[in-house]
Amino acid sequence: AEEDRITTIPMGIDTDFFSPDIQIRKKKREELSVSEKDILVLFVGRFVYEKGIFDIPHAAKLLIKEFPEIKEKLKFLMIGRGPEKEKLSQIIKKLSLEDNFIIKPHSSYESMKEYYNSADIFVLPSIPKENWKEQFGMAIVEAMSCGVPVISTLSGSIPEAVGDAGILIQPNNTQMLSANIKKLIFGKELRRQFSTLGRKRATEKFDCKIVSNQFDRLFENLLISSGKKYKRTETESAPQHQKDAIDMGYYSQKRNDILNLVPASANTILDVGCGAGEMGSELVKCGKHVTGIEKEPSVAGIAKKRLSKVLEADISTVTPEKLKDTFDCIIFGDVLEHLIYPEETIAKLTSCLNPDG
Repeated sequence: AEEDRITTIPMGIDTDFFSPDIQIRKKKREELSVSEKDILVLFVGRFVYEKGIFDIPHAAKLLIKEFPEIKEKLKFLMIGRGPEKEKLSQIIKKLSLEDNFIIKPHSSYESMKEYYNSADIFVLPSIPKENWKEQFGMAIVEAMSCGVPVISTLSGSIPEAVGDAGILIQPNNTQMLSANIKKLIFGKELRRQFSTLGRKRATEKFDCKIVSNQFDRLFENLLISSGKKYKRTETESAPQHQKDAIDMGYYSQKRNDILNLVPASANTILDVGCGAGEMGSELVKCGKHVTGIEKEPSVAGIAKKRLSKVLEADISTVTPEKLKDTFDCIIFGDVLEHLIYPEETIAKLTSCLNPDG
């Protein structure tokens, strides 16, 4: 499909639920026998090779070998289930890291907030396979929403989730994983920065309310583009004229008969009563600069996505000074018959025409 026909909407999470909480952090760390002086690194996911689970204990061993003094305070909490759990436990034992690792089965949705808040660093060293790459990494976004600095890999859609709000490394690279865990352990200010950035990205991009609105706008635009009638009922607190059902079919007419009258030489066009921008968008596709005027707020909001510029106002109250532009062509589509003084409106807007308009 053409790029302009593709809409990407991410998964959403409850960022009010997954949020930083100092009291929860203290309580959970006490339950885990982890002190405030300890550094707790968290992994959440299936215990399978492609999640990079074997890189974590090897990275821990490299860290402790380089800095033996941190062995007592460096803790790793790995939460999940999967076929490689036994092998993971064997590697941890072989590396003599039993005192540094806590392994727990996958926990309930409600309790995950507690585990995220207990952590200082979150890691998901995902490794792409021939037939699989990380699809999204929901745990990454939940950790970011709780203000936990994230280290993950350049695999699948992880970069789309993390953006610049975390550290991304090459997959299957134990040395890079170890080096970046070290960077966060000894960089308290860096941890604080990624905590802030992660929380901000989660609330602005992945909050379930924002994602829900994106779906709403998508289906609204699909209905409009198909010529279907779309009816929306506003909240009870809205003004009465906004509570009434809106017939989007009325506001979405292309009007080829009018389009055929627009001079080819006209480059700047004012579409009075532009509706949802169905007609004006055709002119925009031809390289025209189209300014629309529409008084219905919800309809004007749709037109703003399609036209060069949209003024949300009643044409009878618009002045040339408010428009601030001049035009090669002015279109009135089913507007004049609704005005009390159409002659005055025509005279007023005629002053906005270019000399050859």
